[in-house]
Amino acid sequence: MKFIIFFIYVPLVYSELHRFMTTYTGIRGRTIAGIPEFVAVTSLDGQQIDYYDSITMKLIPKQDWMEEFVSEELWTEDNDIRQYVQKIYNINIPLLMERFNQSHGVHTYQRMYGCDWDDVTGESRGFDLYAYDGENFISLDLKELRYITPVVQAMQTVEMWNNDKTQLEYLKQYYKHECVYWLKELMKLRKYDLERRAPEVSLLQKHPSSPVTCLATGFYPSGVTITWLRNGVNIRNVDLGETLPNEDGTFQRNLSLKLPDEWKQSQYACEVEHMGKTIQKILTEDEIKTNYRPINAYLRITLWCLMGLVIALAIGTVFFIIYKKPKHEPVPSESKENIYINKELHTFITEYTEINGKMTEETPEFSAVTSLDGQQIDYYDSDTMKLIPKQDWMEEFASEELWKKYTEIRKQVQQIYKINVHVLMEQFHHTYGVHTYQRMYGCNYDDETEDSHGFDQHAYDGENFISLDLKELRYITAVAQGFPLMRKWNNDQDQLKFLNQYYNHECVYWLNKFLALRKAEVQRIAPEVYLLQKDPSSPVTCRATGFYPSEVIITWLRNGVTIRDVDLGETLPNEDGTFQKTSTLRVTPGEWKQNRYACVVKHQDKTIRKILTDYEIKTNYRLPTRWTKLGFPSTASQQTKTFRIIHILLCVMGVFIFAL
Repeated sequence: MKFIIFFIYVPLVYSELHRFMTTYTGIRGRTIAGIPEFVAVTSLDGQQIDYYDSITMKLIPKQDWMEEFVSEELWTEDNDIRQYVQKIYNINIPLLMERFNQSHGVHTYQRMYGCDWDDVTGESRGFDLYAYDGENFISLDLKELRYITPVVQAMQTVEMWNNDKTQLEYLKQYYKHECVYWLKELMKLRKYDLERRAPEVSLLQKHPSSPVTCLATGFYPSGVTITWLRNGVNIRNVDLGETLPNEDGTFQRNLSLKLPDEWKQSQYACEVEHMGKTIQKILTEDEIKTNYRPINAYLRITLWCLMGLVIALAIGTVFFIIYKKPKHEPVPSESKENIYINKELHTFITEYTEINGKMTEETPEFSAVTSLDGQQIDYYDSDTMKLIPKQDWMEEFASEELWKKYTEIRKQVQQIYKINVHVLMEQFHHTYGVHTYQRMYGCNYDDETEDSHGFDQHAYDGENFISLDLKELRYITAVAQGFPLMRKWNNDQDQLKFLNQYYNHECVYWLNKFLALRKAEVQRIAPEVYLLQKDPSSPVTCRATGFYPSEVIITWLRNGVTIRDVDLGETLPNEDGTFQKTSTLRVTPGEWKQNRYACVVKHQDKTIRKILTDYEIKTNYRLPTRWTKLGFPSTASQQTKTFRIIHILLCVMGVFIFAL
């Protein structure tokens, strides 16, 4: 495990003061696989607009409106600059480690530079800051036009940079003119794009007794206000969800309302405000999008009417009709795609992390996380001082005496770790910088063979420090600094016997108990599946939401054959601990009406299938007024009414012809 320091940006999308900023982060030392050694991020008003790292070696646009930049020569030039800076950082970090007398551990070197611009007063301000291990290292004072530093290790560099008057004059001009120029240009590109990013608003409900959710999605930037109104008055007792990112860089947010039984006696409306525009949805049965399909007499009567019509036509004619058997869509094979939801090998882990050194305000000094099969189930940190359940099924635990006991254990461990990290810093001759002490312990359990395996590992600055060998029942260490503690722990035979008993029995007991709690909950949480489309020319999105656990497979089929060319979204968390995922298909109405398209969602051995039809597509699209005047339905709800009228006419025709 490794803790990486990154700057936190505060969005300023609607403020008069705009910020254009680039951040470079170089990391040296053993980190988690997949974490790049060098990262460069550019942001506009806190919104990431491009990204580069040492793994991809490519500058990637993070907003659609930045695509216009990709084909330009300037984009290639910026990419080359990132690669050059990466090489410089690979050299600089070892030099800084020498100056700070550091020979190992994880260390970071960062630069944050850019400019602020007030679009009302026209005033601008540049900034250029360097940090080492999260501490201020060097900064540029543009008023005095010189570099300054609070640490002696940077004096040599400051003196050298201050002697380069040509470079200082160039930076002064850059931050005063060129930086502000690019800030304004990018704002123009974003503003043009924002005009096309108004939210789509839908009213969703799982079944008639569920809360009604007002979902606003596809908007940018992220600032949005959602309000439920009753007869024009704000309703306070609502559940407001977090603003979540969509795959295309836009955002979504929802607001849920528990309706009273007599809701039809009042006028309820959801009001969404974004970028000075207001969208209002009046709550009616036709506006509610739902997958709930009650088994009622309506469908049966319709089928009987259709059968009567067919029989009457058959009797009244001298010709007979040969009916073609409809092609049944084959169920996609599961041999190629397996979901290991009910894993044979389960893991129950608790992780403690203590951080010493200057960090961001949002980062706690101590945190404790417990997970089951990689799913976080509880969380504690030194800021909240509370053990918080992270899954709904863990709520049953919160009221028990044992929950209080575990909270007290976390508080005790927090105090011990605060002392331990200072002791370890002395042993490793560290007097400053950011340092971490971590412990990861728990057990694995095979529910088929019933074999179990315990583990207990300690780390300092991300490197192995001490671990427990349960076969030999003794602690081992790979570093000299760990020998005194290893000998002390190995001499405590009573503690070793207790740990042996815990990992072989008690740990496995709790693992199975939590598995049972989760299994009971999982049986009640299947995904809701919707087919969504912005307008007839837009891609069709299959959205599965409200499911738990997070493993799910979404497949698009064309005449029973899997379609590979789709845009699969990431699995995102919902507010209630469940998950959502999307799969987007680019297909024209002409194509899907001539073929049979279906979205198949598989979760927990259950399969949900949605056939792509006009009736199944949920959309906010309105037909142009000239079409509405000709009698065509303008909304999905009106299409539903038209469909019902056609059914009634078919029934009347069937009965009439049958009577003849």
